[in-house]
Amino acid sequence: MEAKIDAMMLKMDKLDSLQVGINNLEASFANLATSLTRDVQNLSERVDSHQQVINSLERRLRQRNIVIFGMEEDESDVISQVVKLFVSTLKIPCSATDIESASRIGKKSADHPRLVLVEFGSLKKKNEVFAKRSELTGGLRLRNDISPWARARWAAESGSSTGPNASKNSKRPRSTNSSGDSPNSQLSMSKKPGAGECRFIFGGVYFNEGFSENLSTQFDACLNEISEVYGDIPWAVGGDWNSRIGNLNQGIEEIFENLEFDSERKSCDAKVDAKGRRLVNIMENYGCWVVNGRSSGDRNGNFTSLSYGGASVIDQVWINVPALTVCSDFSVMELDSFSDHLPCLLSSSQLSRNSSMGVKSLFMEGKLKWDAGKVQSFKACLSSSLKSLAAETFSAGAMYQFLKNAISEACKVCEMWRPPTTRQIDNYRNCPWFDSDCKRLKYESRNRYRKFKRSHYNVDLLNAYLAKKNDYKACLRLKKRTYYERLREDLARCNDSKVSPITTNGRPACKITVEAVEDFFSDTYPCAAGEAAVHQGCGTSAEHPFDPLLDSPITKAELETALKACKNGKSAGDDGIAYEFYRNMPPEGVTFILSLFNKILEAGCVPAEWGSIKTFLLFKKGDPSNVANYRGISLLNCLAKIFTRILYGRLVVFVESKSLIPETQNGFRKGRGCADNVFVLSSLVNINTRLKRRKVFCAFVDFFRAFDAVSHPVLWGKLERLGVSPRFISVIRALYESASFSVRVGAASTRPFRLSQGILQGDILSPLLFALLLADFDEFVAARGIRGLSIDGRTEVTSLFYADDCCLLADSGPGLQRLLNVLQEYCEVNRLKVNSAKSKVVIFQRRGRQPRARFSCGGEAVEVVKSFVYLGVTFSRSGVFTIQTNASVKKGTVAYNSVWPVVYESQSNSPRCWKSLYTSIIRSTTLYLAELWGFPNCDLLERVQVRAFKALLHLPSYTPDYAVRYELGLPHSRLHVVRGMLSWWCKLLAMGEDRLPRRCFY
Repeated sequence: MEAKIDAMMLKMDKLDSLQVGINNLEASFANLATSLTRDVQNLSERVDSHQQVINSLERRLRQRNIVIFGMEEDESDVISQVVKLFVSTLKIPCSATDIESASRIGKKSADHPRLVLVEFGSLKKKNEVFAKRSELTGGLRLRNDISPWARARWAAESGSSTGPNASKNSKRPRSTNSSGDSPNSQLSMSKKPGAGECRFIFGGVYFNEGFSENLSTQFDACLNEISEVYGDIPWAVGGDWNSRIGNLNQGIEEIFENLEFDSERKSCDAKVDAKGRRLVNIMENYGCWVVNGRSSGDRNGNFTSLSYGGASVIDQVWINVPALTVCSDFSVMELDSFSDHLPCLLSSSQLSRNSSMGVKSLFMEGKLKWDAGKVQSFKACLSSSLKSLAAETFSAGAMYQFLKNAISEACKVCEMWRPPTTRQIDNYRNCPWFDSDCKRLKYESRNRYRKFKRSHYNVDLLNAYLAKKNDYKACLRLKKRTYYERLREDLARCNDSKVSPITTNGRPACKITVEAVEDFFSDTYPCAAGEAAVHQGCGTSAEHPFDPLLDSPITKAELETALKACKNGKSAGDDGIAYEFYRNMPPEGVTFILSLFNKILEAGCVPAEWGSIKTFLLFKKGDPSNVANYRGISLLNCLAKIFTRILYGRLVVFVESKSLIPETQNGFRKGRGCADNVFVLSSLVNINTRLKRRKVFCAFVDFFRAFDAVSHPVLWGKLERLGVSPRFISVIRALYESASFSVRVGAASTRPFRLSQGILQGDILSPLLFALLLADFDEFVAARGIRGLSIDGRTEVTSLFYADDCCLLADSGPGLQRLLNVLQEYCEVNRLKVNSAKSKVVIFQRRGRQPRARFSCGGEAVEVVKSFVYLGVTFSRSGVFTIQTNASVKKGTVAYNSVWPVVYESQSNSPRCWKSLYTSIIRSTTLYLAELWGFPNCDLLERVQVRAFKALLHLPSYTPDYAVRYELGLPHSRLHVVRGMLSWWCKLLAMGEDRLPRRCFY
């Protein structure tokens, strides 16, 4: 027995030694694999580096190449044929020594001549020949040598029906091509006068049998080639598609802001066929929009084809995102022939821009311009001025006037004052790097040139001119290189604000007059223009009861906190004094402002100049001549905003301590956002429709000009009933009753209008005041015995508010109608108005036929729809977010088609920069609140990421997704969705038990 045990122990020792050997071998293999991987990576990097050099050399060599189409073949030498063509036809002096090589490419055919690839010895000779390409006749054409791939395709297709001489019945896009570009694209191009770069591309198409699957593949390749060659150039393609798209291709509101096209489109032809869906899918992949039915000239989407088969909209014009800012209108014209098709007119703002080119004069008002390098001198000058004043002996208005004058004088002493001037704007130059140094050197070089000419061509003056010209060109190169380097660095660490100067749509020229604006605001604010209302309690507030929280004297700590919260770079009010001047006050200045604020708080009266407001109108969308399509941006007095920020801090503490704002209002509240309302609404729908035949009736209510229609007497009464101190109300009321605004229209301004209703735009206190105005809505509803949707058997919800975005909830149609009736009654009491045209009703149910129901509010019908976009998320009647997922994919596609031109603009080849742009804009757009709806649909959301980088790198669609992710180090979008879900879950756990999202979660 012992012998067996010894033998077994011996075997175990051998096994242990073998295991050690195996482990050593595994470690050796692991080290070897690591070493091989490292070597492979190094080799791959070297290969990539060499390949980049080779590609660069090939591109530079191809710049000297041209491709000739249609040159007949004979027995003579190809170079001799080419020289004869250039000399006899183009009248260009040329010899065989100017040409490095010339050869036929492609397979020989008896039907058509092969292409000729010509390589010139110099780029100058190539450009000389290429500039006269329009003089060729008889089917001869010249093209740039773009790539070997494109060259092979041209050779393969040069004699087919899809080539340059395609017939009218061709199933490929067809139009004349006068630009010298790929015949595959079949797109005609308009060029800048006197410039060599493309400015706009237009293509005409005719698909006799509609947009079939085979044609869609070819057309997709054509669009991909255009994207690869021309990048961010605006382009449009239109014609007879023989495909019906109905009301598809609805737009995204953010893309169409500041444009003359609408995000929503209409069509008289509601039919959609399979070919139309295929067309829309391909066009949306390239971020294109059909202009039929979304412009002022074709508001209803008129029919474009009239035949025995019926009327339809099969003639469409599609444009890409850059072309949205170039094109201004689209219309279907009256019948002027016996064709079945009506003529379509696409208007472009390019011509109007060209007519306005040149040097313009722009008047610049005087301005206090902050200089951070002169802080100490500014403080010293202001300190000496403020020491001489006994502040307690003056009124609040006199104190403010003295402070304003002291700051202005200190700025003039410190040279921080820019006097009124007229600035010359050169519209010909569109170079952001062209600064004052470039202008100076340009002026000096021209000056020396004039001296040289006046001297009858003195050699010394010629050398001086040439030296200065070289300095000017060197400066241009340096400024351009520095600009792009800085732009690339900014993009590498970008956020939305970093790229907004490049991605923001250009604003159209102002097409409204001062008279139209005055008529509009006279109707909106019925009080007499310029009427000065004086608060009756101004001068004393001693008779009001004292609230220690709201009425105590303002402390220095409160003032310093408010000053720190103010951001630099913000526009100043009517007095021209920005935040920077108040944030860099000397100690005497801080004490002076503190005394001024406490005097205002004590007297209940504000300086009259605080009520002077400058308003600018920014175009939103629609008809530019309609004042209602503009958004007002108000510039308030900065010192007044610092004061109201302190009042806001006190009022927030007061409101939260007494729970004056209900849980159903989440707008503009700290720690709350759109996600709260979206989660609660989604949970309420799922909880109340989980049983069979259960439905949720939801009305999404839009108030007509909600913030501008607030009645001041109603607001003061609400604040008083909520327990806000009368002294505190008196100060806010004095600010509102002294407020008047004038609207800037171009270089002119309207007469002043008193703010007789509405809340101050741009003031931090305004959203809180609006929330307090609607704070009693739930009590108003409960007092009338109306019940809402149940969460846990104890908590009922009848409404959800996010600022003025409201949705009403009921478990039956009659219940929702009662809610709408109560809402109308509430609006009449509070002098608000429901916009029934924009308000919608969605009936949520798991399955089954949609019940027929009619709803009204204030005697006007409210439409029942299948889906609605609430706070940026599309809620469909099934409660499933499939429509939202498709909309997010569409937004992401539009985003990368809009953002990648920024990469071309910055000339960036850094993957870090690309990923930073993708993260900050494209991913944030696609995955907006995806933690609440996106997890079941992650497979669809993944498409945006790989499509975006394939589009950037001009890779074909069949490139494996994993290869793109591996090369660029891209994590799956699913990981970001899961990360957002975990973050939201942690936020739910941290909420109080009275919060609606937490109750829905449990």
